[in-house]
Amino acid sequence: MMIRLVRRALALAAATVLSALNAPGLHAQRPAGRADTTTLRPDLPNLAALVATLPSVTPAPFDEQRALWLGALPLSCLDRLQPRPNPRGRANSGTGYFWGASYSLVPDHDRLRAFWGCNDWHSAVASTWVAVRTLKTYPNSVLHELTREKLNAHLGRSNLDGEMQFFRATAAAINPIPSASQTGLFERPYGFAWLLELDAELRTWPDSQARRWTSNLAPLASWMADSLGAYYVALVEPVRSGAQNNTAQSMTLALDYADAVHDERLRRAIVTSARKLFSADTMCATQSERVVANGGRGGRGGGRGGRGAGRGNVDTTARSLAPNDLTAGAPARGGAAPGPGGGAELVSPCLSEAALMGRVLDQRAYVGWLDRFLPPMQSGRFAPLTEPVPMPVAAPVDTSGGRAATDSARAAAATALMTERARLGGLAFSRAQMMERIAHALPASDARVPVWHRLAALQADRGYALLRDDMSGISWVPAQALLYETRRGQ
Repeated sequence: MMIRLVRRALALAAATVLSALNAPGLHAQRPAGRADTTTLRPDLPNLAALVATLPSVTPAPFDEQRALWLGALPLSCLDRLQPRPNPRGRANSGTGYFWGASYSLVPDHDRLRAFWGCNDWHSAVASTWVAVRTLKTYPNSVLHELTREKLNAHLGRSNLDGEMQFFRATAAAINPIPSASQTGLFERPYGFAWLLELDAELRTWPDSQARRWTSNLAPLASWMADSLGAYYVALVEPVRSGAQNNTAQSMTLALDYADAVHDERLRRAIVTSARKLFSADTMCATQSERVVANGGRGGRGGGRGGRGAGRGNVDTTARSLAPNDLTAGAPARGGAAPGPGGGAELVSPCLSEAALMGRVLDQRAYVGWLDRFLPPMQSGRFAPLTEPVPMPVAAPVDTSGGRAATDSARAAAATALMTERARLGGLAFSRAQMMERIAHALPASDARVPVWHRLAALQADRGYALLRDDMSGISWVPAQALLYETRRGQ
């Protein structure tokens, strides 16, 4: 019965948005072929000249149709078991969360665990946040009964008590605050930050069921807030890569919680740590963030961003390297494990750091810091961030191995293409979200504000174009889209 209900609700949600999403003129023109990662665009004389080169994209309203579309896929994955972790993999792989070492399920996982669905733990938390956010925004949508049923099943008292017991035991078994490693404690920092985002969404919702879910979640959220604050204070240097565990990105999510629930201790920890880690940074390697779509084979963005970026792209202005200069050629520090797809980039290191610092510096100090950290928007070095991410195409299939081999190769190519589209869609929405945060941090009179908004709309438009096609099983991208919509709405 539940499966039929889910399918019926998801089919209805898809049907209600299909015509709107296929409307002509909604999406910017798609580029043909691969992006050029070696040649920078010449500098333009001013912002007006840059704006003249940008496609005109009007953001679609975040209405009930779009909310249904974004909410349907994450909602459908909450009861789908996560894949078994590799017990010989990294320490943060999740072995023991609800898969035992012998590949057997933890007894009563559906009663003693809350976030056992979707692709992984943080995707399940983010998907739960999407369900809460869409229900909170459109409480009478066609998915409201199913959404409340799912939230009741996953945010029950026993489920969250089981989560608390698991994380306490896991933390007790290791050094609880590794100095600069993003592994160690399961899902810290990125997953912890998403849990806090979920808790903030529930706490600010005057709904009787939401109050009960908040009460159930509160002990875990409080514990994770304390753990995350201590972790940030102990960090020697940040992770600057484009992977999910980018330090600036998780700090930004955690700040959303700290501001919403007035957690001054966590806020002080983040502000103090961010200023210590990032205040002296200058000249971020935006030129290294040009993205190449790899034909569905799991390509990567333009290097790691920040320190350790590629040496081929150089600034068009003469300068001397300062100790915290992040331009190409500076020594690599603060790296992290590669993301999905063989090291694929999922966030913009430069934009994530710039968005965070808009939250921890006063406005006057931030304007000066941003001028030192990012090149002028009309410069060639900034050009990669003015371009929408490319649209990947299917890789050629080798047909010489017989029908069975060809069918297998086609299936593998289709999966790789779907994964690459998801990566690029998530990157596009992440860029758009950070651009909106930067725009809101600047003075309203700053001439760059409308340009940031326009670039954000361009990135989000490409993200929606990538999200339109089949991405079954990729549940985390809608959360990135909804984060953008939330920032844009504010």
